[in-house]
Amino acid sequence: MNRYIDVRYLGQVQEVIVPIKSRTRRVTSVNFARALRDFHDLHETLYGFKRSDQPVEIVTLRVELTVLRERVSLPTKPFSSESADHALVGTRKTFIEGLGMVDCPVYEGPLLQPGNLIAGPAIIHEPDTTIVVYDRQEAMLDQHEMYVIEVVS
Repeated sequence: MNRYIDVRYLGQVQEVIVPIKSRTRRVTSVNFARALRDFHDLHETLYGFKRSDQPVEIVTLRVELTVLRERVSLPTKPFSSESADHALVGTRKTFIEGLGMVDCPVYEGPLLQPGNLIAGPAIIHEPDTTIVVYDRQEAMLDQHEMYVIEVVS
């Protein structure tokens, strides 16, 4: 665990991030006083002067924690064919910039399977969103059932 204070001289607008050095989990008045002395030295290093006799402001207290956590394991499904025809539910007149009004195929998202590939322009209806696949793009449902959209070169 790392702890910091952002300190500045009273009236300044720029603060200096100062580590609070402690060998224990506690921050004591001794550690805190040392951090304030370190502020003056850091200020001199950064800005070429220090004013140890002037009051300071503590703007922010920071705690930085680093932990190890378990690797996220997403459920996967096997790929089926690239064909998404089974999820095609119709077409819709849609304005696509650069193409004008076009008949866009409309796909029902919950019917798509991992591996299904949809070339744009197309529309995919999901229960909580609509995905527009533009011209020169391809959308594919991956093994984690997330859409990957790539630009076709």
